Amino acid sequence: MKAVKSTSGFEGWVPDFTPDSLYVLGDWLALQVETRQLSRAEYEQKYQEVNKGVRFPIDISDREMSIRTVSLAMDTGMYLSEVFLRNHATLSWTQTFKGGKRYIHYGRPALQGFGKLEFEPVHMMVVLASKLLKRHEGGRELREIYDIWAKMIG
Repeated sequence: MKAVKSTSGFEGWVPDFTPDSLYVLGDWLALQVETRQLSRAEYEQKYQEVNKGVRFPIDISDREMSIRTVSLAMDTGMYLSEVFLRNHATLSWTQTFKGGKRYIHYGRPALQGFGKLEFEPVHMMVVLASKLLKRHEGGRELREIYDIWAKMIG
């Protein structure tokens, strides 16, 4: 919250945990996402990992999301989770160990109460940040994520 409010143009953001507060937070996040250049060694290691056992090599980018961007995505995911929890009393935190270590959300904190699905906020926000890197469309998408998932609450 402090990072958002200390950014020029966002001093008036009211982090009141309402769904509408997600518009401004999403606009702010869209302006913060950034990538970093991989070193040659990092690129080679990543390339080898991605292409291990692959018949036809897959080309990869020489850039990745910065640590700061991942951190901000995590913080945004926690705020979004609080918006869900404060506006939907039937939701609660869980930690999934079903499906074994190959399951994408294995051992990660997630919100439950969306029918059979769980909302894993960190993963969801890293995906959003990745999308914002390409399009920089702003807060509308963060609020849309909320709206889509809110419809599944049962």
